[in-house]
Amino acid sequence: MLIKYDYLKLYFLTSKKEAGSVKNPKIKVLNLEETKKLIDCGKIDAMVVFADTYNAELFDWDLYTKTLKVPYRVGLSISSISSFFSVIPYSYTRRIYPNEKVAMGDHILAFEKLGFKFNKEIEFYFTKESEEYAEKFLKQHKIKKNERIIFMHPTSKKTVECIKERKQAHKDWPYQRWTELANLLIKTYNARIVFTGAPEESFVIREIVSKVENKKKVIDTSGKLSIEQIASLLKRADLLISLDSAMAHVCAQTNTPVIVLL
Repeated sequence: MLIKYDYLKLYFLTSKKEAGSVKNPKIKVLNLEETKKLIDCGKIDAMVVFADTYNAELFDWDLYTKTLKVPYRVGLSISSISSFFSVIPYSYTRRIYPNEKVAMGDHILAFEKLGFKFNKEIEFYFTKESEEYAEKFLKQHKIKKNERIIFMHPTSKKTVECIKERKQAHKDWPYQRWTELANLLIKTYNARIVFTGAPEESFVIREIVSKVENKKKVIDTSGKLSIEQIASLLKRADLLISLDSAMAHVCAQTNTPVIVLL
């Protein structure tokens, strides 16, 4: 969103686990100590805080003291008494209110509080490597240009947890319906169906795929793709059908239609 402001230096404080998710070379990833040093050097003009809960890897009270030196501090307004005791009481100079929007809406509003104006269309940052992978994927599976590509994401972390506990996840759709839908889309549109999922969800997807009649039309990618690769593939797809999961959010930023089953 802020790429058109070429004079900006963007820093992102995040955990080691999540640092690899930041692929845009214009955004530098920082750890806690690096962040404090930049503030001490007077190189931070504004800070935007979304994850204001206590996380030892991202926050200590020394950082809290140092943030008071930052001229502009933007963050969420506390919306309830219960949340008051679970968030860090940053001294903000600009507040996002109301904060009941979806997360991306809060992000946009936060930068508007700092005076930035921009096109509000959100898009994924597609890496060169993931774009090359997507083209290779289409060739490897002999997917023709006129073939419809439909992605299905029938699982979630909650799905697997409930299966292990022998419970029914509230947002599950019965396996046989995914199979029936895949069969219908293949027969009606001669579509190629690409199933996605995390490694621990693969056994669910294998069960669904095993019942599909025309298996030559099905590609099981569960546990094999990175988020960047999935995003580049979704950009070339005609549709995603998904449970309420992160996959739907990624797809929404590729301008590919998505159906979310709630």
